Parts: sequence; structure tokens; C-alpha cells
Amino acid sequence: MTASGTVAVLGAGGTMGLPMARHLAKSGKAVRAWNRTGEKAEPIAEDGAEVLGTAAEAATGADTILTILSDADAVVSTMEGSDGALAGAGEGAIWLQMSTIGIEGIERCATLADEHGLVLVDAPVVGTKQPAEQGKLTVLASGPEDVRERCERIEKRRSRFCAHGRSRRRRVSHVTPRARSSRWRCARREGDERQLRQAASIKDRALKIDHSGHGPRRLRASWSASIIAS
Repeated sequence: MTASGTVAVLGAGGTMGLPMARHLAKSGKAVRAWNRTGEKAEPIAEDGAEVLGTAAEAATGADTILTILSDADAVVSTMEGSDGALAGAGEGAIWLQMSTIGIEGIERCATLADEHGLVLVDAPVVGTKQPAEQGKLTVLASGPEDVRERCERIEKRRSRFCAHGRSRRRRVSHVTPRARSSRWRCARREGDERQLRQAASIKDRALKIDHSGHGPRRLRASWSASIIAS
């Protein structure tokens, strides 16, 4: 497929999708946008994006299809069906799957990509609304090496790339075999949850120590033994 520089953003009216699509449009990319609730994506028309009525229309003529949706079911349903993106996607298009959908979810996407001749890049983002609006999301990208340059052209003005978890100062780094990013993202999420549980435990200990009269030294020892301090 000849690269046209056109990006279809599916989920372009969401908390993450809207600012991501906006940055792409402002950087000069031709953006074809779709959102399940169409009016939520309308503001990015002011930035030069074309807002379409179906995912199939958005994917038509795009050499990259970017999905940023709530979960695996939403991603798969957006791609499938007569109005789904696969109905409009050209063979050889890059599918830049940026939703956090877990290992099983990305394997479902891999099956669809293989069946329809798309090149899947597993690229979940790390960040929230504010870094998305600032263009400072971290993207954990994994996929075939031969699409690295095409992905760099899309992402270099909008996010920082990592190679399945190793953060770099530069915005774009290597693309590695697919599904590694989702595995690393799941591991990171589990680690974050463990840290939150540990922090809650420390807070509980602090209250008990304060009430017992043992003071700051005992609290520092409790903190030093935690995974947060490691």
C-alpha cells in the first residue's frame, strides 16, 4: 500500500482520543476521525480533521488506523462489521492499536489483522488527560521493525515512544515484536496497584504509630521496608 500520510483516528471524541487526534491534525497530518458518539469528535474539525459517520469511512484511504477506545470489545466491534474499519481499510495499512486492552485483547486484534492483511502495532499509551492534551504521552510500541519509520512519522510530534517499557529522552525509539507492549503495560498496571496498596498500608501504620506514641523513627523504618522506597 502506498503511504498517503492519512491517519484514521477511531475514538476521536474520547478523553484521550480527542487531544491525540487534535495534535495529529495540528502537526499537518490528514486526519479522518470517527467516534461512536459523533458530536464528541466535532471540535477537532476546527483543527482540520475530517469527522466521518462510520469507522469504515474513516479508514478508507488511510494508511494508518489508530484505535484509542475503552476496552477490547469496543476495539473489535469498531473494526468488524459492514460499517467497521476493516471494511474500509486497505491491505498493508498499519493498525496502531493504542488502547489498553490486555494480552488477550491484543491477541484478538492480531487475529483480525492477520486475516485482513493489516500490520498490527501494539502501542498502548501511558498517561492521562493532561499529558494527552500537552502531547506528552508515553507510547509503548511493539511491532514489525519494517514499519518503524512510518510509525515515527506519526508519533514524533505527539508523544514519547518507549521500547516495551524502557523510557527514552527522545520522542521515538525502536518498534519491537508485537504484544510485548501490552504485556509490559499489564505488568506496570499491576505494579502501580501494588504500590497503591502499599501506600494505604503505610498510611494505616502511620496512624497506629502516631497513636502509640512511638513517633517518626518507627514510621521511617516502616517506609524504608516498603516496595515504594525500593
